[in-house]
Amino acid sequence: MSSLSTLIASADLSLDISPVSTRPNSWGDKGGPMRPMHFCYTLMGNGESLTGFYSAGCGNLASYKPSASGGLTVYQADKMEEERKRYRPTESEVISSLLLDASIDPEASFREWCYDMGVDLGNPADALDTYNALRDCRAKMRAMLGSSFEAAVELAAEM
Repeated sequence: MSSLSTLIASADLSLDISPVSTRPNSWGDKGGPMRPMHFCYTLMGNGESLTGFYSAGCGNLASYKPSASGGLTVYQADKMEEERKRYRPTESEVISSLLLDASIDPEASFREWCYDMGVDLGNPADALDTYNALRDCRAKMRAMLGSSFEAAVELAAEM
């Protein structure tokens, strides 16, 4: 059986990962502490591209409260950069996460998906946005990986 990294290499995918202090739809972009766990990625391959955000678990990383001027002290900035280097996600971690997102059942209706995922329909617009984003991710990952898509999803599930 092939490893995910071997499959990624054979698909000729290109991944760019850049650190960001906060991410959209995260409480951190509303004046809260900055965290070194957020990264922006762009995955490209076979004429498709997929851009989004990847976050490492916050349980193991410090948070840094900006000063009154909105910035970090030199010490905080140095510590944040050090942690970013230590916890920077690997290519396999980011692509594995995307493949798990892409494992959505392509035949499932929105209502079926909500039921399967236990989604509370208190805010159906947010749920529908997530459902559509997952379907888009699946379509793009399938286009990027071609006939290797199903095998890649299985490998990602084993990680």
